[in-house]
Amino acid sequence: MNKILLIDDDEKLGDLLGTYFERFDLTLLVANEPETGLEMLGREDPDLVILDVMLPGPGWLRGVPYHSQDQCGAYHHVDRPRGSN
Repeated sequence: MNKILLIDDDEKLGDLLGTYFERFDLTLLVANEPETGLEMLGREDPDLVILDVMLPGPGWLRGVPYHSQDQCGAYHHVDRPRGSN
C-alpha cells in the first residue's frame, strides 16, 4: 500500500483527504506540526509528501531534504541538489 504524508496545520484537511485516499487504497499519514512531519518523513518513508509551505515557524522547510521551488512557488523534491554530481 502506498503511503502519503500530509504536513499541514489544518486538521480538517487531513480527515477529508484521508477519506478520499482510502478509495484508492492509499494510506494517509498526518502531521499537524512541522517537527512531527519531519520525524515522520524519516521514520515512515512515504511515497509522496504533501506539505503546507506556509506553516508557522522559522525556517522549518530547510529540514526537508533536497527541495527546489518552481516559478509558481511550488516546491518539488529532487534526487540531489542542483549542481551536484
